[in-house]
Amino acid sequence: MFANRGRLDTFVGNPENRCRIRCLVAAGGDGTVSDLVNRHPDLPVAVLPMGTENLLARHLKMPRDGRVVAAAIQQANVRRFDTIQVGNRQFLLMASAGIDAEVVHRLHASRSGHIHHWTYVRPILQTFASYRFPEFSVTDMDTGTTTQGTHVIVSNFREYGFNLKFTPDADPTDGQLDVRVFQGRSLGSTIVHAVVSLFRAQYGRKVIRFRSRHVSLTASFKEQTVSDSLGIPLEADGDEAGHLPVDIQVNPSAMRLIVHGDYPTPER
Repeated sequence: MFANRGRLDTFVGNPENRCRIRCLVAAGGDGTVSDLVNRHPDLPVAVLPMGTENLLARHLKMPRDGRVVAAAIQQANVRRFDTIQVGNRQFLLMASAGIDAEVVHRLHASRSGHIHHWTYVRPILQTFASYRFPEFSVTDMDTGTTTQGTHVIVSNFREYGFNLKFTPDADPTDGQLDVRVFQGRSLGSTIVHAVVSLFRAQYGRKVIRFRSRHVSLTASFKEQTVSDSLGIPLEADGDEAGHLPVDIQVNPSAMRLIVHGDYPTPER
């Protein structure tokens, strides 16, 4: 009904309309779902996957089928999930700092219109040709422990782009974030890490794993340059999410989603 988000906000803000709304339907990708959750966090959201990756729909087992989505809405099968808080914005899936965040920022700097998997080829090659591997410090604010590495992934859901399985045990209902800190310092080791992650393998001693409700990320280069003053990028749910330093926290049960009938029932 609404390609313009401002018109949607006006419609939802009308009390006469609002009392008749069963849920909002996000017809798009993960970014569309995230936008609706941030705009109207008190309303349930159903996902009609029409994006590039559709990671959330994949987790919810929601196909690109309007009839199935309509049936799920009719059944009113609503579940609560955690979200990730970065600054004043909530994200759904994950946040990361490292080579993937650099790719995402390059992509969004040059994109025009919708993207697809091939759109990533050029920014990936550009990043591989010039990436400098900053040193990240990740502080678990629950324990005060600090871990250092060259790539940080903070996950809420286990799904990740291109079917990579960096955090296969992440649970979006446990009130915690799954944190992975990779300590490889070369392009070769980074590529190997990505390849083995396709098969849910763990990458030996070069990956530090822990769970936390709140982490703080800072970063630096061994040799600082003028351009580094702009900050090191962060990405979340495949979109730009600002620059470091940053605090990332979990918001337990902050999001209500309509789930497919095949979605597993939570253990009691």
